Amino acid sequence: FMMPEGDPHFIEQWCEGQFKVSELQISEDPTTPAGIDFAKYFVPSGHTETLASLDSKTRARLSDLGKAMRSLEVWLSLQR
Repeated sequence: FMMPEGDPHFIEQWCEGQFKVSELQISEDPTTPAGIDFAKYFVPSGHTETLASLDSKTRARLSDLGKAMRSLEVWLSLQR
């Protein structure tokens, strides 16, 4: 993220877990990034369902993007 008058601010977050590699299928669909919809095959730590099959609130809480957005929100609140 970059404020209009500042330097870029980088935020890194992770979602720990593992892939269901045995079910992983590469798609040739050009609309799918890198041909793989990772959420369909990624099982977050502490869960038995894939990220894609979890409800939206749980996904937002666990996903790297959700964590990064919350970190950005905190960082922005401290910039005021």
